[in-house]
Amino acid sequence: MYFLTELNADDFLPDSERANSSPALLAAKRCRVSSRCATKDRDSAGVWTQIQALKANDQAAGFKSLAYFVQIAQNGPPLTRHLDKKQVHEAHEFVSVVSGKLEKVWRYRRGDIRILFYYGNRAVLLLVDLLAKRSDKLEPAVLNSAEMAVNAYLSATKSNAVLLVD
Repeated sequence: MYFLTELNADDFLPDSERANSSPALLAAKRCRVSSRCATKDRDSAGVWTQIQALKANDQAAGFKSLAYFVQIAQNGPPLTRHLDKKQVHEAHEFVSVVSGKLEKVWRYRRGDIRILFYYGNRAVLLLVDLLAKRSDKLEPAVLNSAEMAVNAYLSATKSNAVLLVD
């Protein structure tokens, strides 16, 4: 079974800012930003592990970047309609062993934070990785990990083994 949870901008805002977020924006969402979970527990989402892996000074930037990314994504795909090419662009192409097709991993950039994501089916935008980068070039290990994440998602959707957790 493949567990997936939908993320909201409020998930990444400090408690003091949650009251100021716009419910109208969240209600009007057309794209579901999602993270894979290790278990049925929403707290096992990979995005939390990725944030924890950041250095302390990058974690705050990671939270802010994710909150903004989710807000923009909820306006609907493609994100290139809402952001310029320096902020969001294709990061990696590969032929999937699951679909047999050319798949694309995209990169959102805000400061030193990079969010890798994949446009899935039914308006799912799958978070693949979150990292702090001081240069634009992604390491082969990061790209390999992104390919594995996309292939796992495609395999689960192909076999209808995706379970959305709250």
